[in-house]
Amino acid sequence: MISQARRRAAVLAHTVALLLGTLLPVPDVLSDALPSWTDKVGHFGLFGSFAALLYWYYAPAGRPGALRVLGPAALLAALIEVAQGPLPERSLDPWDFVWGVIGATVGYALARAASRS
Repeated sequence: MISQARRRAAVLAHTVALLLGTLLPVPDVLSDALPSWTDKVGHFGLFGSFAALLYWYYAPAGRPGALRVLGPAALLAALIEVAQGPLPERSLDPWDFVWGVIGATVGYALARAASRS
């Protein structure tokens, strides 16, 4: 069995990667080469995996409810969008928040379904 300390470390590492990936400047080479919709896919995937990790973190104490997983994911998605607003190479985009919450919901649902099998 994986210890809670290791589970916590995984959640923290993912959170740091999520913050770096959403707040650091994107190189022009990358932003020019990718279609604009890839940003939404990124938010979906980052927050989907974040929610799945939170579910996994809380699972040893019982099956975590949606609020315990989706609340922090939605809050983090909102805070990131607000933080991106004043950044020169980023922008506050409500659709990024929406796709982050959709991704978190799917990640939660998949983690919950996997825990039942």
